[in-house]
Amino acid sequence: MLLGLVIGGGLIAFSFRKMDLGHMFAQWRNVPWTAHCVMSALVLAGLFFRGWRWWFTLPHAKRSEFWPAQRSLVVGYALNNVGPRIGEVARVYLLGKRTRRPYAQLASSVLLDRFVFDFMALFVFLGFAVWGARPLLEKMLPGYHNQFGLLAVALSIGLVGALVGVLFPGRVLGLLGHLGLKRVPKLWSIIERLFRQMMDGLSILGSPRKYPALLGLSVLIWASYLANFFYGLHLFGIHGATDQMLLVYTMTLLGMAVPSPGGIGTVHAFGQLALTSVMGIEPELGLLAITYIHGLNYIVLSLLGLIAFVWELMRPNDLERERIKHGSQVEAKNET
Repeated sequence: MLLGLVIGGGLIAFSFRKMDLGHMFAQWRNVPWTAHCVMSALVLAGLFFRGWRWWFTLPHAKRSEFWPAQRSLVVGYALNNVGPRIGEVARVYLLGKRTRRPYAQLASSVLLDRFVFDFMALFVFLGFAVWGARPLLEKMLPGYHNQFGLLAVALSIGLVGALVGVLFPGRVLGLLGHLGLKRVPKLWSIIERLFRQMMDGLSILGSPRKYPALLGLSVLIWASYLANFFYGLHLFGIHGATDQMLLVYTMTLLGMAVPSPGGIGTVHAFGQLALTSVMGIEPELGLLAITYIHGLNYIVLSLLGLIAFVWELMRPNDLERERIKHGSQVEAKNET
């Protein structure tokens, strides 16, 4: 967390070192409230579809778990604004506490959602951008084909490994057993249980019939995100060819991969660099637009996460509610 704060703070200071903050605030005040509402609605839409997809990936998902999954996800995203990757732990804990699902199962489902699916989307965006902006990329990143190939190989290895674990859990456990872990029965019992729970969290990979629904939800998620980003740029008069805009978005998105609370500093630096190098936008205008988009997303996520967290604190979990209901029924019978 400390490293993230240092990186974020350093990049913020670097990005804003020559900017006229008074002029920037004046420009932000000129954005109409209707635009704020549209941007906020797109943030909420992206969150809703992402929560839906996470719930859909859970093995034997119940309807009663839909809204708890949504609230847990929102709280997690809000906590990521405080410290990088804290939110992933929080959403696993909250949904596990609410639904009594194994934490290992939920943790693997979060890994699937945040890393496998998100890296696949990033890879697709990068592919479209690379195809359309080849001459530009050759000037900016000579030999970029090698880096793109390495990313494809890394993603493929991760997906194949997850599929092997889901489809052949017995064989994977057998390989682990050959490492001598079975000689410590208690340790092996824990490893076996956690492994099976984690494979349960990835079980949707072994259900091809669910792939179309996963694809549809993923399209809705990223359509909301892209619309939010492109509309935010439009508010400041920034337009460009589709391949250029996708490349800018992808480069900005890479800023979120650098450890920093909620992308503070990293998104600003990467986004400004993308707009100036790819589209030739003036640095101040680029930073103005990126800061507005990131700031609005940050505020909406934080407020919504706070509301969801308070809701979770005030609302008893399902088992506690059943206990209270059962206790009141017993008291009513005793009174009669």
